[in-house]
Amino acid sequence: MTFSFVTSMNLKCGAGVASTLGDETRNLGFEKVVFVTDPGLRAAGVVDKALHSLSKAGIDAQVFDEVEPNPKDATIENAWDTLKTANPDAVIGFGGGSAMDTAKAMAVLSRNPGRLRDYDGAGKIGNNVLPIIAVPTTAGTGSEVTSNAAITDAKQKYKMSLRSPGLIPVLAMLDPVLLATLPRRIAAESSMDAIIHAAESLVSNKANLVSQALSDQALGYLCPNIRPFVAARDNTPVAEKMLVGSMLAGVVIGNTGTGADHALARALGGTYDLPHGLACSLMFPYVVRFNFIACPEKYRLFAARLGLDVSYHHDSRVCDMLVDELFRLCADLGIPTRLSEVGLTNLAIDDLAEIAQKNSGPNPRETTARDLAGLLEEAA
Repeated sequence: MTFSFVTSMNLKCGAGVASTLGDETRNLGFEKVVFVTDPGLRAAGVVDKALHSLSKAGIDAQVFDEVEPNPKDATIENAWDTLKTANPDAVIGFGGGSAMDTAKAMAVLSRNPGRLRDYDGAGKIGNNVLPIIAVPTTAGTGSEVTSNAAITDAKQKYKMSLRSPGLIPVLAMLDPVLLATLPRRIAAESSMDAIIHAAESLVSNKANLVSQALSDQALGYLCPNIRPFVAARDNTPVAEKMLVGSMLAGVVIGNTGTGADHALARALGGTYDLPHGLACSLMFPYVVRFNFIACPEKYRLFAARLGLDVSYHHDSRVCDMLVDELFRLCADLGIPTRLSEVGLTNLAIDDLAEIAQKNSGPNPRETTARDLAGLLEEAA
């Protein structure tokens, strides 16, 4: 097998490391930053220690705390027009995937003209972006180590993907204490997103010996810990395993890409503003059943990581066991498994399928727009 695997990580991990954000920022040579977070974290006081740390280290921080789910290009562009007057030398993304992706989008705007939609896709940005520091507050997207940002084109209702090695943060700080006050629903949906990253990278057509090893290890951290984590987010050892598993899955998808589940989730998010983690989680059992025949041996590994004993069962039985367990996991976590349960009825299924087809990526089973429409109909 001939393959390549590219990554770049600078990690600090441990309970309380977010309180050293100021010193770490100073050590990287930055003096003025834009601090990007969401209103919920700001109102809950979760960002206070981080901002105090920056102030104590003499770092001038301009705060943008209006990050929205499925961040929209127009919102970010308007915000940057104001924030750029501070002439920052770095951007800090503090929060879930939306906050980190918003920070990345601002980093793109800092040194590139035009609109964000001008940089949708690979090879359009280069490394010419403002440095990024990422502090995740969910065990979810892995954006703290990825080279892309998902931003919604508000006009086209389409989820863009900004991609560049320069978007990999220069520092990722993994602090499990930050997850303690995470709302249960967000913890559930974002953690499922992390599992889906690891599973989709495992079965990806671009998978290789290195990516498979990391995907398997990510699943090894995530699968046995997701239920106890969602049940008690202040369980620091469990939260730390979830953060590391999410990070590893993020590293891998930067090399393998994602498949049909994420393609459908992006279409649902861009068109109906459905939260990404929810969209991924809701569609996942249906996509796994569809994909299973393409690589049953890999799905057997996934099933084993979920705690299923599949040693003495034929493939069709393993497929049923795995899908049943995913539905059970969603039920345990309080995640809907029907689009109608989240208010999405009378869907423009053919339009969604066409959008998803453009982003289906290295899915292990050949997938047509009709196949994707069928999955949406099944989940309706």
